Amino acid sequence: MDYTVIINNRSYDLPKKTVSVMNKLDDVLKVDNLNIKARQKFEKLHEFVKDILGEANAKEILGSDNLDEIDLSDLSIGAVSYTHLRAHETTLHL
Repeated sequence: MDYTVIINNRSYDLPKKTVSVMNKLDDVLKVDNLNIKARQKFEKLHEFVKDILGEANAKEILGSDNLDEIDLSDLSIGAVSYTHLRAHETTLHL
């Protein structure tokens, strides 16, 4: 099954739900439980979004590829939306 998200009226294809993707998802879900500084948490979220959507798409969605210029709310919402979609997906939801 193929999945697409629409952000700012543009569609982006999501990767297939593979073991590799699920491992990355697990890492992102644990980021708040790590004893690391806020910047490191957002760096991990940014890497996740770039891995999932591709660097060019992540830059387009977030408005920059520089973490210091990105609205961290947008970054959090993007990562959380993906994790929510994948964690609760069934054929009925999609």
